Formats: sequence, C-alpha cells, structure tokens
Amino acid sequence: MLIRRFRLCGAAVTCAVAAIVLSAGGASAAGKPMTTGANSCTKIADALHESTSTSNFTFHEITFDITVGNPERVVIATSCDGTGAFVIDDGLEMTVSKHGGGGTVTETWHGTCNGLQPARGPIDVTDAFSPGRNTVRFRLFDICGYNITNPDLYLVVQQHA
Repeated sequence: MLIRRFRLCGAAVTCAVAAIVLSAGGASAAGKPMTTGANSCTKIADALHESTSTSNFTFHEITFDITVGNPERVVIATSCDGTGAFVIDDGLEMTVSKHGGGGTVTETWHGTCNGLQPARGPIDVTDAFSPGRNTVRFRLFDICGYNITNPDLYLVVQQHA
C-alpha cells in the first residue's frame, strides 16, 4: 500500500492536507506497479516550487513497502539511472524500518536560512536497507519559510550483478 500526504499552503496561510491511498503495490516512475528485487526505480516526489508564508512544516510525505534482494546500492536521485545532484528547500528525511534493521537519513540545505547550500547527490541510503521487505517513510520539510522546492525524486535500487 502506498500512502501519499501533501500539505499545500498559499500566501494567505491557508493550508490543505490531502491523502491518497493507492493499493496495487504503489506506483513507479512510469506509473506502473513498483518493482521488487533487482534494479527498481520508484518515484517518491514530484517536482514542486511554491512560495509560502509559513515555516517548519512537512510539505510532502510518502510511505510505502519495497522488497529488495541484497542491494549493492540504494540512492535518492533525480533520475532512474541513479544520478543527479539536487537541492531541496529545506530538507528531506527518510526512515526505513524492517524487523532486525533499518535507519534514518536526514539531509538539509537551509544553512542558516540566508540562502541554500550547493546541490548534492545522489544520496546513498544503502545502509538503511536490508534484504527482504522494507517499509520506507520519506518526507520533505520546510524550516525557513519563503519557498518550498524540490525536483522529481526517485528511490533507485541497484542489485549486485
């Protein structure tokens, strides 16, 4: 099951929260069911750029299950080939849970709220995953206000050959 939550805020600080629940195993970058095992690519965020007058809130959140074999590399990237540096205004957090393992990865680009840090990525999150079924919670958040920005983002799993 894939659960997506979006929080959209306008200039008048009017916020709306919507939740979409998709069964059929989630959706990949091509709109097909998520793959499991070798070399999968799952879209985890659509590109967004909006102004906001609020700060300190989650503006995108998605939770899904993904089954991996023995991954050589798992990255958050801007394309399904596992490449691409990016900036998020202001940060991302990914938590992976699995019986006997898991972890949390947090990255921020806000500096001291006086300008974004340089682009970086892809972000290697391999150590957070274990063979088998993993539950992933991915969120994008704002700290400073003014803008919320992110590119299309994908979770790319590359298996050992």
